[in-house]
Amino acid sequence: MKQTQRLIIIDGYNTDEERQLIAGFAAVQVVYMIDQALLSTIFYHNKNAVFFSGPRMELSYEYLNPLHIHLSRTASFSYEDAVICKKDNLVKDFARMLDHYGIDAGDHCSEDSTNLDEYDETNCLLCKIRDRRNEKPEHILFETEHFYVVPGAGALIDGYIMLVPKTHVLSFAALPEEQREEFFLVLYAIKSIVSAIYKKPVIAFENGTGRFGGGKHETSILHAHFHFMPIDLNILKAVQKVGVHPTYIEENELFKYGTYPYRLIIDQRNNWFIASDADDYYPRQLVRQVVADHIGLEEGAYNWRSHPDREKMDQIAETFRAYCSSHFNTLPKWVRKSVVLHD
Repeated sequence: MKQTQRLIIIDGYNTDEERQLIAGFAAVQVVYMIDQALLSTIFYHNKNAVFFSGPRMELSYEYLNPLHIHLSRTASFSYEDAVICKKDNLVKDFARMLDHYGIDAGDHCSEDSTNLDEYDETNCLLCKIRDRRNEKPEHILFETEHFYVVPGAGALIDGYIMLVPKTHVLSFAALPEEQREEFFLVLYAIKSIVSAIYKKPVIAFENGTGRFGGGKHETSILHAHFHFMPIDLNILKAVQKVGVHPTYIEENELFKYGTYPYRLIIDQRNNWFIASDADDYYPRQLVRQVVADHIGLEEGAYNWRSHPDREKMDQIAETFRAYCSSHFNTLPKWVRKSVVLHD
């Protein structure tokens, strides 16, 4: 997983324009002095600190292990300890250089998707799956009045599935009040079934979108979906280790959130934790990245778009349905009515 909480020193000819461009990265905070207390605050919010030092000014903060970047009017390259970014291509160069050194710059504000018009029910992928009109038919495994369950794309491990509300909402925090009791029933039923199938504890999580969809990358799906993974991992400690600090909440407190983006985690013991601070940086697909690192997958394998693994989705559907079929008579009556045994 890429690093955050690094000091980056940029020298060379710079102006307010360069500072504003760099400040547009989600995982960056531009600072005007290097102070340990200030850096500690920035690092607590899981961001990198960027300091512009002035034209060719020599600074020595090696004890902080800074990355030095020089702005050039003509060149754009790196060699050994030197990193040079071309001023005219600063946004692209900065992201590329940080990626080269394993540092997460986050999405740039120019890539945000704040216009929700294109994400209405006509064009939304998860609404298309709900209505059985998507180009690649999905395996709907479980369906109630207001929710459905499908194998998750980019299944990092066996048993990776998703719970989706039929109502086109941006996050579960925005669920209509009359759907909340059903949501909890379905959530815990699915968690129990997946645990019984794979003989492992199950974590669940949501990457909640803010009320207006701001701050989401242009490739994001702006329709709520909950993820389930059967895995023996202390997920709270794992995300704390990478710089995200969720707070314990009662399950019904979820509906107080939703103004800002959040990361919601339910651990193996059904404890609920949420991180929702407008000043924090949350890496894209945070829990997927943590899990991918934990099980030793190659760099980038967490990304479901580049690693959809549709064959595993088929296997998960077959396993889920086989279990529900063989244990059908032992399932609660409402669960039997909701299980979908065939496409």
